[in-house]
Amino acid sequence: MGFQGCDDANCYFPEEKTYTISPNGTVTEVEAPDSDPVAAAPAEWRTLAAGFTVGDRGSGYLTEQAFLSFLDQALPDRRTRTRRGEEDSGASC
Repeated sequence: MGFQGCDDANCYFPEEKTYTISPNGTVTEVEAPDSDPVAAAPAEWRTLAAGFTVGDRGSGYLTEQAFLSFLDQALPDRRTRTRRGEEDSGASC
C-alpha cells in the first residue's frame, strides 16, 4: 500500500507498507527485506492481482475526519457507499 499524508501546512514524504491478509481477515504488516528483491516480470503482476478489486480511491487533501471515514468504509462490518452516499451492495464492475 502506498500513501502520503498532508496537514494544513505540509505534505509528508510518501510511504509504502506491505501487508498480508489471511483467509480469516487477519492483517499483518510485512517487514521490508534488507535488500531489494528481484523485480517480477511485467506480466506476472497481472496474474497476482487478478483476484483483487479496487473498492474506492481517495486523492487530494482529506481532513482527518474525512480520511478516517474513508478508512472506516473498508471495515468488513460496514456497507460500502458510492461517492454520492447511496448504499452499495458491494458488487464491483
